[in-house]
Amino acid sequence: MSDLTWPVPALVMVIGAGIWLWLYFRYGREHVAEAAPELLAEPPYDWTPVQLGLLWSYGRLQPADMIASFLDLVRRGALDLMAEPTSVLHAGGLAGITQQYEFFVERVPRSRVGLTAAERYLVDEILFRYARGEHRTSLTYLMIEGAREHRETCARFDDWREIAEGEAPPFPLEDPASKRMSRAGMAVGLVMLILAWPIATLSPNALIVPLIALGCLMLPGSKAIRKRTQEAAVALSRWQAFRRYLLQWSSLTDGPAHSVVLWEKYLTYGVTLGAARRVIDGFRLLYPSMENIAEAREMYESVFSPGADPFGRALAQLVRRHT
Repeated sequence: MSDLTWPVPALVMVIGAGIWLWLYFRYGREHVAEAAPELLAEPPYDWTPVQLGLLWSYGRLQPADMIASFLDLVRRGALDLMAEPTSVLHAGGLAGITQQYEFFVERVPRSRVGLTAAERYLVDEILFRYARGEHRTSLTYLMIEGAREHRETCARFDDWREIAEGEAPPFPLEDPASKRMSRAGMAVGLVMLILAWPIATLSPNALIVPLIALGCLMLPGSKAIRKRTQEAAVALSRWQAFRRYLLQWSSLTDGPAHSVVLWEKYLTYGVTLGAARRVIDGFRLLYPSMENIAEAREMYESVFSPGADPFGRALAQLVRRHT
């Protein structure tokens, strides 16, 4: 029995790692997409933010995708985003009065914009959560109350994500064989963990620790075996080219002379692609994690002021100001 003390766990690790690596190199390596342009000056497809988010984040939507979906509803005319002035008295009396803005979201009466199930949930259960039966809600109040009940608010985001991820993408995004082999990779890791117990009982030695560690790493690591379809790989390369254009554009003081509608569409895509950081940061309390709450001291004025960056100007185009 002592002669088997080292070879048994070593053999299990070698076999398990060999099977997992074969699965990865056979089924997990992404398709090589056709060469896309270095920069694309137009969105390559007319997709919704949710459709783009499913491709960009590998089927797992992020809080930025919900922000982009909200702004897309404003752009499409299903909602109005409004700013109304309010006076704030600081320490020092009258000399400390400054004018700021409070922001409201309004339903557009008789809007002809058709909403998906995820968009209806976003409007009814998130944006108008604290304004039942009303056509108007304060975005500032929504963020404050959402932060006060941050666990419930984050749970509603998870509900929105589940609904949105269930919507059909433009075409299959994930290779079905790689999805099956990803589960097979997890099974290999699980078998290694199960075998670790009798091996440790019959022939205990120091190799048991790396055997268990390797099995544990294979469980989440098997997600790397998944890959996109050929069509999705091509779409991703084109969206990456468009993102590079947005990042280059956002570093310029003056953007291209496009129409307002196109600017607004750039904004929704820029949020999903992570290029419009200033806009994302301003709405981060729609997903009030403890980190977001701690960092949300001056989120309103910094994002809703027109600003010099094109995404800030695009957002200003969406906001109706009442003075």
